[in-house]
Amino acid sequence: MGVLDGKVAIVTGAGRGIGREIALDFARNGAKVVVNDLGGNADGSGSGKVADDVVAEIAKLGGKAVANYDSVATMAGGCRSSRPRSPRSAPATSW
Repeated sequence: MGVLDGKVAIVTGAGRGIGREIALDFARNGAKVVVNDLGGNADGSGSGKVADDVVAEIAKLGGKAVANYDSVATMAGGCRSSRPRSPRSAPATSW
């Protein structure tokens, strides 16, 4: 039983570096994690799905996570990050 059981964490920039390690640590401690990352290169150019790799790592640890690629620089992107599944009202217990 982890100290974050029953909690949900949204980690921005979680595809690489410090954000990735924070997402993995939250998962190790029992949180369900929304792995938010725009993808691409460290300078913001290009595109990619690095969040999927982190979600797979969390699954290997026995945790639960979903990937999210929205920019949190806008209100709409922030809202989509906090409700990453469709329908938007799906409770965190469903994933």
